Amino acid sequence: MQQKIGVLGLGKYSTDFYIDQLHKKYHNLKGGFSTFPYLLYQVDFNLLNPYLPNQFDKLIPTLQEIVLEIEKLPIQKWIIPNITLHETFDQLETKIDIIHPAAIITKYCTSRSIKSLVNFGTKYTMESGYLKSALAKKNIEIHQPEKKDLFWIDELRTKIYQLKNTSEDLVNFKKLVEKYSINTHVLIACTELSIISEEINSNKVVDIAGLQIDEAIGFQLKN
Repeated sequence: MQQKIGVLGLGKYSTDFYIDQLHKKYHNLKGGFSTFPYLLYQVDFNLLNPYLPNQFDKLIPTLQEIVLEIEKLPIQKWIIPNITLHETFDQLETKIDIIHPAAIITKYCTSRSIKSLVNFGTKYTMESGYLKSALAKKNIEIHQPEKKDLFWIDELRTKIYQLKNTSEDLVNFKKLVEKYSINTHVLIACTELSIISEEINSNKVVDIAGLQIDEAIGFQLKN
């Protein structure tokens, strides 16, 4: 039987989060002993991570070799559990169909008439024009947090990755979300932040990982 969804395994922490969420949300919908059917193609993340976010001279040829392998697999759509890596994927010639952050953010925001977002992610993602330029085509604006908040968010992301975040960090993160969601929406554009955003129940938070996971499950159920 052809698998519909593939997950490109990258860093263990982020990949495990995506897989856990796929199973959890799928089980909530289907019940019983249901688990989400997918194919995992695990790569050595150290082949890519030293060159993230934008050393494209190293990233492109390495990722192209991986793509040549996964193109052979019977997968209809792929999840890439690393937001910044999509910028490299966009520069490759490939036949694989990716559940792309820019596309799903655009779809989500358009359907809800959301015109403005504040980006919470890595320092690179927050300062980069990558998502900003993609969404501007649909008249959706992405803004940076204030500089002091930007640096704090990036430091928090690192602490979460290193399993060093505290309950106080979560309280302060919630306060920051509340601060920026008064007049706009907050975009969670980093898997580490997605992990703690599970504890924030707000319709003013747009979580890229959550949108990717929902899209994958929806595709699986329809096809």
